[in-house]
Amino acid sequence: MVDPGTAITLIGAAASTVKKLIGLTKDIKNIEVNSLVVDLQGNLVDLKSEIVDLKEEILSLREKNVLLEQQAKQRDETELVEQEGAYWTKDMKKGPYCTACFDSNGERNRLTELKGLLKREIADYECKKCTGRFHKKSR
Repeated sequence: MVDPGTAITLIGAAASTVKKLIGLTKDIKNIEVNSLVVDLQGNLVDLKSEIVDLKEEILSLREKNVLLEQQAKQRDETELVEQEGAYWTKDMKKGPYCTACFDSNGERNRLTELKGLLKREIADYECKKCTGRFHKKSR
């Protein structure tokens, strides 16, 4: 694919050649040749304008692509998956979150890991908001 900047440079060079042709054709009395050279110059100007528009669109699409990639990364970091009897972020860096609170009203309430006798006898995690208790599925 040709870089838009290179294409603009090439069109500029072609336009310069057409200007030289116009100077040479002034001495020629052939109206058809003169008309074709003027048409060619107009076409090159139109083409240059189109390439400038395409260059702007490419830059806009690149910016949009960067934004979408950032949003996708952020979604992956915040999307929840069920693991070990609770919800965690996909990357497993944040959590565990209460499945009952999230499923009922979308709240992300962190679970507290129980320790000692409570953990062995009652549950692995407890939600301070709904007081739900959860066991790791690997038990």
